[in-house]
Amino acid sequence: MSYPRLNIDCYKIHHNAQLLINQLAKKNISVTPVTKVCLGHPVIAKILIDAGAKMFADSRVENIKRMADSGISIPKMLIRTPMLSQAAHVVKYCDISLNSEIKVIEKLSQAASHLNLNHGIIIMVELGDLREGVMPERVINFMRKVVSLPNITIRGIGTNLACRYGIAPDDEKMKLLSELVDEAESDLGIKLDVISGGIQHQLTGLWTM
Repeated sequence: MSYPRLNIDCYKIHHNAQLLINQLAKKNISVTPVTKVCLGHPVIAKILIDAGAKMFADSRVENIKRMADSGISIPKMLIRTPMLSQAAHVVKYCDISLNSEIKVIEKLSQAASHLNLNHGIIIMVELGDLREGVMPERVINFMRKVVSLPNITIRGIGTNLACRYGIAPDDEKMKLLSELVDEAESDLGIKLDVISGGIQHQLTGLWTM
C-alpha cells in the first residue's frame, strides 16, 4: 500500500549548511539554521551542529523544547514575538527572542526573575516590510525602557526584510541598523553583539545574522 512519505537526504543538508556557514564566515556573517521545517527534530539538529551551527532558531517554542529535551545544548532563539501566555516557557527554553513590544518584554522579565535566569532579546526595527518592529526614530527611547528591566539583556537589533513585501536588504537599510547600534551603545552604555538583516530563506531554512 502506498502512502505519503518524505525522504530527507541528511548528507545534502550537512553539505549545504556547511558550505553556507563556511562561505559567510569569511565575510564575518554568522548563520543560524531555522529548524521549524523539521519541527526541531534532534537528528537534523545534530547534523547541523556537525556542519558548524552554533545556534538554532525556530518560531515555535514546542520545537525548541523538543531540541532541549533531547540534549541539544547550543543556544536557541525564538524568531517571533513571544506570546504573553508563553513567557515562562520562552525564558526556560529559549536563550534569545525577537521583540518589539514593551508589555511582552516586561512579562519576560518577570518570568526570568522568577526562574532566576537571564533572557536575551533582539529588538526588531521596522524598515519597510511591514511585518513587525519598532519605528527607527523610536528605537533608542524603546531601549531606554528595556535596559532597566531585571534579568533582561539587549543582545542586538534586527529587522525582517525580503519576507512579507519583499523589501530588499540594501546598503541604506543595513547602514541605518548599524547607526542605531552605534547610537544605542554610545547613549545607553551597552554592548550589542547582533545586527541581523533578518533574511529568512524559506527553502534553505537559514537565518543570516
